Amino acid sequence: MKHKSAELKRFHGMATARYRGLFRILKQAYITAFVVIVKRVEKLNEQKQG
Repeated sequence: MKHKSAELKRFHGMATARYRGLFRILKQAYITAFVVIVKRVEKLNEQKQG
């Protein structure tokens, strides 16, 4: 879990919030987490096929 948190913080801009307000910050966190998950699934699919 620590590795993914570090990835979110270092490479995906989660060290600071880009927006103000709880709803917008949560939206940023959910979208960023979704992107990281999609990247991971794609990487696993590449490894499985190739």
